[in-house]
Amino acid sequence: MTIKIITDSACDLPQNLLDEYGIHVLPFLVFIEGEEFVAGETIKEAQVYQAIREGQVPKTAQVPTKIIVEAFKEYAAAGQECIYIAFSSKLSGTCNTARAVAAELKRNYPDFKITVCDTLSGSLGQGLIVLEAAQLALAGASSQEIVARVNLRAKNNVEHIFSVDDLNYLYRGGRVGYANAFLGGILNIKPILHVKDGLMIPIQKVRGKMRP
Repeated sequence: MTIKIITDSACDLPQNLLDEYGIHVLPFLVFIEGEEFVAGETIKEAQVYQAIREGQVPKTAQVPTKIIVEAFKEYAAAGQECIYIAFSSKLSGTCNTARAVAAELKRNYPDFKITVCDTLSGSLGQGLIVLEAAQLALAGASSQEIVARVNLRAKNNVEHIFSVDDLNYLYRGGRVGYANAFLGGILNIKPILHVKDGLMIPIQKVRGKMRP
């Protein structure tokens, strides 16, 4: 039986690849103006971006424990071996919750084989790790081989470097203070960010998008 690859909606993989490799995605929650949405199901990325443009402040919450329990329990009952490849544990509690759920389920399903991997990544950094794992699973690789590759990629082969056009979005999300956002807007300062050991940190600040 092919090993089932599970991930969460932070991976940002397109739906056609998720379908092609049979990747099970656990959804994060999105809150806009007090209304709850399920990422990828009751709200799409384009709708979140549109809400931001309209001045709203979307917030996210980790995958609900109930959803993790239901997914893992279904595979445990079916005798399906799984690997859950999670969003960085430094940016969300989902990975550690999944580990706790897996440990608890093994009390009732002692033969259930599941490994929870922390990618220390997000977005397509996480997504590329998930995709390679799914390709290995489809090729018949063992769980040990897949987990070893996931850990290798997470620790040594994934680098996130990105910037944002408007510091106000980071301010609204609690990533920078009001003063930094205000002055950044006036001075046209763009932070260059990356992910180190699972955490998002700034590495440089530049003025504007073009550098001499």
